[in-house]
Amino acid sequence: MPDILPADCAALIDSDPMKSIQRLTAALAAGEIDLTVLKTFVDATAAGRTVQFQKTRPVSLIMLEHIRSHPNEEPRRVVYRGYADGLWSYEDVEQWEVNHAVLSSARKSSVRRAAYLTRSRRVRRPLPRVSDQFVPKMSMDVICHRDLPDGAKACLATLLTLAGKKDEVVTFTSSIATMLGRTPRTVRNYFIALEQCGLILRRPGTDPNTVHIRILPISKPEPYQEPRDITAYRLARRSSNPVLREMAETVAAFSWNVHLAVGRKEEGRKEVSAFNLLLIHKPEEEPKPQRSGPTSHSNFRPIMKTNRSHWRGAQQQNSPSPAIGHEKLGRYGSGVHPSPGTEPAGPPDHHQLSSHRESAG
Repeated sequence: MPDILPADCAALIDSDPMKSIQRLTAALAAGEIDLTVLKTFVDATAAGRTVQFQKTRPVSLIMLEHIRSHPNEEPRRVVYRGYADGLWSYEDVEQWEVNHAVLSSARKSSVRRAAYLTRSRRVRRPLPRVSDQFVPKMSMDVICHRDLPDGAKACLATLLTLAGKKDEVVTFTSSIATMLGRTPRTVRNYFIALEQCGLILRRPGTDPNTVHIRILPISKPEPYQEPRDITAYRLARRSSNPVLREMAETVAAFSWNVHLAVGRKEEGRKEVSAFNLLLIHKPEEEPKPQRSGPTSHSNFRPIMKTNRSHWRGAQQQNSPSPAIGHEKLGRYGSGVHPSPGTEPAGPPDHHQLSSHRESAG
């Protein structure tokens, strides 16, 4: 609270604290001020605080009660009517007039509005340096949670980053707000949303203005459990028993020789490394046969070894002559279409086809 003194003390106090204390002490001895005024000034001077003076004066409590009991009437009319009835003195009326003038001037003082926040006037804060940090593993259930806002998900990712391999982190709410580019109140709302979803637990930290956050296991995926056979092989390779270690190495070498083709990639890695020598130096492979044939994007037509011209002549001899107007030449066939009311020609005789082939040969 500010140190406020009566308005009459303004004439006794100046820039020199010692002289001001002497004047206040003399006024206290004369009974003009109270002891609390001197004590307030001494405490404010010792602490380096600025002293303020009252602009209003105390008013009679009976006057205030009459004003509050008549809310529909003008306060000045109530004050002067009570003075006419002898309820208070003229000094009380003067004090009320002074207070009314001070409060009216305070209400009428125009409040200076801030400039409209445009893009050019907006303060551009520098981005936090997080280039060497990364987000650890995060559960996909949190990402796909529909009731959790995106800002709360980003806040949880930030907490996981700060926690690292631990499940607890002690930080400032303002620090998280700076990293996310949000206000501390917005970050607190993110904390509340994460608590309601059962992802974190929050409590005040031991240091001032800090928050202790415990990240629950549901926020992270389940830890990897190594299969027992791989664990047994790894322990056998590191065992002090030479027989057990030799058996593990023998099994590994035999399995690698058997499955060498499965472990080798077709293309290999582009860069040279000491860990991919078998992938880089691979034996030469035979060229793969190229496929040839008709496709949906080519105009290729297969060449038939059998001459089809004799087939067409034999088919025309065996089939009855179609009616005029129903004959339509096709691209590959004879284009003979049966007229309405006639039966279509049957398939060609195989004996005639064989005789035609022998004559053509």
